Amino acid sequence: MYYWLGLWQYWDSLKGIEFEYVGIQNLEWSKKGNKWEKSSRGEESNLFLQIKRTLEFGRFEYKGGDKYYHYFFKPNVPFLAPERWKEMVGYMDISKQNLLPRIIWAGLPDSSVFWRVEITNFNQNFSIAPPETKVKEYEVLFDTTIKINSMIDMLKRRLNLINAKYKIGKKGKSITLKIPSYYRLEDIKEMLRPGELIVYGVTEDKLEAERALYLQSEPQKPVYITGQIFDSKDVKDCALKFDNMNRPFLVIFLKKDITFPEIIAFEIDSVIYGITRLDFPQTLSKITIYADTTYFQMNLLKGYTGQMLPSIEIKPITKEDN
Repeated sequence: MYYWLGLWQYWDSLKGIEFEYVGIQNLEWSKKGNKWEKSSRGEESNLFLQIKRTLEFGRFEYKGGDKYYHYFFKPNVPFLAPERWKEMVGYMDISKQNLLPRIIWAGLPDSSVFWRVEITNFNQNFSIAPPETKVKEYEVLFDTTIKINSMIDMLKRRLNLINAKYKIGKKGKSITLKIPSYYRLEDIKEMLRPGELIVYGVTEDKLEAERALYLQSEPQKPVYITGQIFDSKDVKDCALKFDNMNRPFLVIFLKKDITFPEIIAFEIDSVIYGITRLDFPQTLSKITIYADTTYFQMNLLKGYTGQMLPSIEIKPITKEDN
């Protein structure tokens, strides 16, 4: 999900043209005057794709800097001035605090035409929503031996943990779920899958291992498992936080102290999401997960970890869009 606010300013215009985009899944909304227009997702609302294209062919030269690491590069922005694109120059400032880009500038040497991006608030807990959207309704089918109010409580906790917008209701013995239409059926199934957590000890010697599993991000790399340390039943709570380099990580709070080996692996629904290495074997009441995945996926991990669900089926009531 992206929210992008900016200004197109041309050399012969002092005022410029303001723009505002919201991009979610495969849809985008662009503001035209006081109204929002909805369309299929384009590059206009994908800032990071534009940054990647601007930088991907550049040859970087470090120029020092006191507050930031300052780099010059040859940008890939021919659309700015097609007849003078070979003259284009660029620079980028990298924060010394978190090693993330702060300003990216590309344009003509005389600044008559340029493209500038300033990035702040990396990985902050902001809520992004489209200015207008439809709601779709689904029926949630579950094991009838589970009390309906208990099932509703579990669904609410899972959806709250992943910061989803929703409404849950009852129709007789059935549960209905209303959720914004930018979530596809596949997304909802992913959000409401069981999310069973198992944490294993890991050894680097395959002769000591009980079996081998594989990382989601590196399916060719085996992880040698020594035994189970804890599972979902041992989790008291969880929280998503950020380190000093603005990388998201998950903190799992446990119901009791547990003794951990030096290396542990986190499995959810039979997939290894991450490995954590401790300084030495120790007894802890909480543990941290770093995973090589997106912020959205980390939010899903928080939901899975904080509230395991029984197997359920999601049946559309509102007709799916073509």
